[in-house]
Amino acid sequence: MVDHYLVLPHWHEHLELIKIVKGTVQVKVDDQTYIGEEGDVFFFNSCQIHSVSVLNNDIESRIHGMIFDRILLYRAMANQETEQWISSLLGHRTIRNQYTPAHELWPKLNEGFNTVIEENTTKSIGYELIIISEIYSLIMSILRIYASEISSDVNPSRYIERYSKLKPALDYIEENYANKISLEEISSQSNMSPYHFTREFKKLFGMTPMQMVTDVRLHRAKRLLLDLNTSITEVSSLAGFYDVGHFSKVFKQKNGCSPLQFRKGFNQ
Repeated sequence: MVDHYLVLPHWHEHLELIKIVKGTVQVKVDDQTYIGEEGDVFFFNSCQIHSVSVLNNDIESRIHGMIFDRILLYRAMANQETEQWISSLLGHRTIRNQYTPAHELWPKLNEGFNTVIEENTTKSIGYELIIISEIYSLIMSILRIYASEISSDVNPSRYIERYSKLKPALDYIEENYANKISLEEISSQSNMSPYHFTREFKKLFGMTPMQMVTDVRLHRAKRLLLDLNTSITEVSSLAGFYDVGHFSKVFKQKNGCSPLQFRKGFNQ
């Protein structure tokens, strides 16, 4: 049983890293639940719902965290291709969240975290620049690992080219998910036929465009469920589901629990 929160359920557009400094905690990220041990590092992508809870009040638990505005990544880019590459990766919600000491990237993340904490504590001359450079390095290391996992057989330039063609359609989905939208409407944003668009979309994202629409709606629904003043019926409508029964069925199929159970789980 969770006793209390170290970090209340919330979401934001920034990128966030936390390190478990002491104790064992429960970390929830969207529909995933992790047990974080001392030393583990977690990465929260933009707009992911996350919380950190103490599992036992009798054992001290402590975390360190860093929040980083992703806009700063774009400002540091030397060329448009790199900016598009980062944008395409941050558009995925499946980037690994937990990094344990067994993961190849953990030594770098752990060392970087320690450097940031030390610099912020001592505040020697130029400490701000060192902290920013370390955070850049940590975030980019995570994105490089993820990029190699999803596109090891795809040339980065080719990947960016594909993403650029599909981005207008992605933007259209993000802006219109609450309305009734069709495959024809979505594919027209990228000037492709529905058949060709679906084929290219699935190659890049591993799902069909309409599956993406459902995912975006479910993600929005999860955010709305954090607000106890919004009824399940209202959540369903605001997220783009026009039948609360269908919404509950799809939500449970995807997350393994009903919307009400999800709400109780994040607010217990």
